Amino acid sequence: SGGRDPMAWQAEIDQLKAEAREVEQALATDRDRLAAVEADRIRLETSLNGEEQALATARQAHADLREGKVRLQGEVTALRTRARAAEDEIGRLTTAWLAAQERAAKAAAEFAALESEVAGLDAGEIDLDAAHEAAAAALSRAEEGLAALQEEERETERQRSAAAARRDALALGLDRKDGAGALLAAGNRLSGLLGTVAELVRVEPGFETAIAAALGAAADAVAVRSLADAAAAIALLKAEDGGRAGLLVGGAEAAPQASYALPDGARAAFDVVEADQPLLGALSRLLDHTVIVTDAQAAQRVVRDDPELRAVTREGDVFGAGWSAGGSTSAPSLLEIRAAHSEAEQLLDELSHRADRLRFALSGAIEEVGARREDLEAAVNALHESDARLAAVAERLGQLGAAARATAGESERQARAVEE
Repeated sequence: SGGRDPMAWQAEIDQLKAEAREVEQALATDRDRLAAVEADRIRLETSLNGEEQALATARQAHADLREGKVRLQGEVTALRTRARAAEDEIGRLTTAWLAAQERAAKAAAEFAALESEVAGLDAGEIDLDAAHEAAAAALSRAEEGLAALQEEERETERQRSAAAARRDALALGLDRKDGAGALLAAGNRLSGLLGTVAELVRVEPGFETAIAAALGAAADAVAVRSLADAAAAIALLKAEDGGRAGLLVGGAEAAPQASYALPDGARAAFDVVEADQPLLGALSRLLDHTVIVTDAQAAQRVVRDDPELRAVTREGDVFGAGWSAGGSTSAPSLLEIRAAHSEAEQLLDELSHRADRLRFALSGAIEEVGARREDLEAAVNALHESDARLAAVAERLGQLGAAARATAGESERQARAVEE
């Protein structure tokens, strides 16, 4: 805030008080001088009376004294005139001094009030600066949070688009164009048709490739309720030249429960699948004496120890005493495609939920940024109002300084007049 230094202003007031004291001292000196003049007048009047008496007794003899008397009377008159003028001047100076004292007291009171106001404004200015900095920092944090949410939303949408594209691509792989597809298309004419094995069999996550290899062609097969339904399906394919299809026949009796020791780290293949009751018997026969191991070395040990067993690795290589199959990754089975499609759909659902949550959070973040901007605008307006008040106080201080200088000049003139 601008304006004159309050200490300088106080110094001028103190100087004015000192000059007022000098005026009082000059008045006291004038009073002493007036008292001396008055005493002189009384002495002269006494002398005049004496001279008049002497003149009355010696009027005839001392004519020359008459002229002296007249002269003395003129001097007394002049002294009386001077005394009255001195009294009038003392009265005028006293009145002016009292007025100067009153103006000085008023100036001191106004200065004290302004000093308190300036102190309050300075403290308020500090608080307003702190509030402005806090509002600006809060807005910066809100904008950073909004930017982070926007970036996360863009990344989530990118991942969501990729997951949707993968799901759609996998869905195309589920759309069969072979004999199985022809059977599924004619499902309303085949009452015993249950669906694809990939849809009806649930595999423990991580074992899909191994189970698809263990099931072989059955992994891509269509499930029917009974052997008669299987015969009807085959007849339909022949009649309509629909191609060939594998059929998993429901209602089959479960394979006899075999007793064999599982090597460390191995799982019975049937233990990692689930299905409805009509298909369990067929699955148990397809996966009978089949174990899942970690790698080819473990599979070889299993078959050497028990040639009746068939070992399948997690990567889909099949090892048996009279038959083995494997190699590089081939086209995924329908079972694997169905598992990947389900996984893609689950991921897409999760990303969609995350996108919804982010949109909700973005709405709140946008409102937060708006609120913080309003707070910053209010803080800026408060600073502008404070600056305006400080400018008004500075103007008042300037006016008070001019008045103080005028009062000091008047006091100096009065002091010079008293000295003269």
